[in-house]
Amino acid sequence: MMLQQQKYLKAIHAFFRILFDLQFFINKVQIKVTPRHFFTTGNQILVIVDTQWSDAGVYSCRISNSLGTAKGTTRLQVLTASGEAVEASSSSFGLDDKSTTTGIIIIAVVCCVVGTSLVWVIIIYQTRKRHEMYSAAPS
Repeated sequence: MMLQQQKYLKAIHAFFRILFDLQFFINKVQIKVTPRHFFTTGNQILVIVDTQWSDAGVYSCRISNSLGTAKGTTRLQVLTASGEAVEASSSSFGLDDKSTTTGIIIIAVVCCVVGTSLVWVIIIYQTRKRHEMYSAAPS
């Protein structure tokens, strides 16, 4: 279906020589040409090569001419090898959500154990200090 729309747009452009302004956006920020993001066919087709996690997001296209403006929007999801979708805003630094959650739980448990041990060491120290202080006092 997309191919038919592209052919239709090219045919209208070639026949009527309509001048238009076409802009592409990702997450409401205009896409700049980079070695990984570029346009073909008179800036009508956006090409993304070497897709990365940061490429996921909401893509929109706005076309304007003397008759008006039209806008189309789509959502791009980047999939892991296992087929799970990765969100653009995810900042897991290459870790999946399960391993990140597991890591956070392990860190929390270790912190609780260390904190509890520290509290007990302080209580025992204070108890011994008081005991020595009272037992050393002359009667």
